Amino acid sequence: MLCAACVGSSSSSSSGPDGGGDGDGGGDGDGDGDGDGGGDGDGDGDGDGDGDVGHSGSRLEARYHSAGPDAVAAFSRIFDTQRDTACTYRGAEDGVMRCLPVFYLDLVYTDPQCTEAAYLDGGEVDDFQYAYSRTKDYACDAMSLYTVYRVERDSPITPAAGLYRPIGGTCQDSFLPPGSEVFAVSHVAASEFVEGALEGAAQAQGLSWDHHIGEDGSRVPAGYRDTDAGFRCQLTPDQGRCTPQNLGFEDYSFFGDDTCTTPGIRGGGDPHCPPLAVEHTTEPQQCTFVRTYYEVGDELATGYVGDGLMCVEAPQAAGVYRRGPELVASELPAIELVIESGDPSSLGVRRVHDADGAPMGDLGLWHSGWNTGCSIVEIDGQMRCAPARGPRITDNANFGPPAFDNDTCDGNRLAELRDCSGLDNAAPVYDLHTHALFAAGAEHDGPVWFTLPTGECIPAEWQTTWIIVGEPLTVDELPPIEEVAL
Repeated sequence: MLCAACVGSSSSSSSGPDGGGDGDGGGDGDGDGDGDGGGDGDGDGDGDGDGDVGHSGSRLEARYHSAGPDAVAAFSRIFDTQRDTACTYRGAEDGVMRCLPVFYLDLVYTDPQCTEAAYLDGGEVDDFQYAYSRTKDYACDAMSLYTVYRVERDSPITPAAGLYRPIGGTCQDSFLPPGSEVFAVSHVAASEFVEGALEGAAQAQGLSWDHHIGEDGSRVPAGYRDTDAGFRCQLTPDQGRCTPQNLGFEDYSFFGDDTCTTPGIRGGGDPHCPPLAVEHTTEPQQCTFVRTYYEVGDELATGYVGDGLMCVEAPQAAGVYRRGPELVASELPAIELVIESGDPSSLGVRRVHDADGAPMGDLGLWHSGWNTGCSIVEIDGQMRCAPARGPRITDNANFGPPAFDNDTCDGNRLAELRDCSGLDNAAPVYDLHTHALFAAGAEHDGPVWFTLPTGECIPAEWQTTWIIVGEPLTVDELPPIEEVAL
């Protein structure tokens, strides 16, 4: 039995193929702002703020990843036991926040009027049975609505009139890719899914840790809010802060000043809301980042284009905003990262505490020997912890062509450190496609050559850190993981 006392707090929600996970704790991740449904915005809800991650109800299960009995555990996802599917909270078609299936359904139609809906399965994702489709987009201050369908896997169909999609207000012909299957779909009423409400628990320094409370008695994490600044935030351990979510990006082709030095700001992950902040990153040395956050001002009526030699006024480009004052880093809610392990021989969990030391989230399982987190993979029916960071094999389908240390491309195979993890990361070399595992050798500081698909061996033209690929390892080097409900 899993050690219930070893379960700390968590920030992650389900991370299904729709991107519905909240990653480091910033809402439901679908870009609609739906994670705010029903929250009062002041962080004084009924959550107790005592480190309780969440728990299962009569229908929804709060599932956790763990290395086994008596090991610490990290929150994984929400699972609807009645519908046998993972789910995440978002607005249902009846206007109520409900835990809906995580898979997004890209509907096609089998008639020229786009009235007979169907599902086109290209074989890219799991054989899910329930999925959602966007019903209606709302403005920034209200949630979008979604409709749920059941994919009738036992009812493949052959469209007599071809396939169609609504594009630009009209029903237009659509392509049927070779090898694809088309299945009938049936509508599932919103009332068939668990209703929930968002509640916030006040933490230190104006930080609210939110949870969704299901009508079945379940309680699951739903992200964080900086109640002083008025925006949702995400846990950023390397900054030691809960930093703004829904970040915009700097557009250096359109400026907000007549010297063309202050870039305009375009929208972030939520297409319905203007960005609340922007992150400016400088890189004085390789893998040494300095991040500064700015508020986002009004939408620009006019802007400027040009460079240091010439800067001219230009018509306003829709959705471009003025960069506002800097957000003082010390005023963002402080957090602390703690590696917790119930047993030195097992995997640990990256816990997050607020400024007062109260637990308020986790960032998943952690492999102390590798100095990196776990990427959960399934190999031969067994979930395992693969290194989330570290050296990666390159090939013509994965990150780039194969790399070698000699000009005939038959010497030592090289792996690339792409993620600024540095040599302090002791993870083995991992192939994301085949799950092959190799020992990590010494750093290679000489020239690098690539093998092209044509067989030609050419010199590499960019600078990065390369590791010599060592001897093959077995899959047993990847610790097994189990998922349990608590």
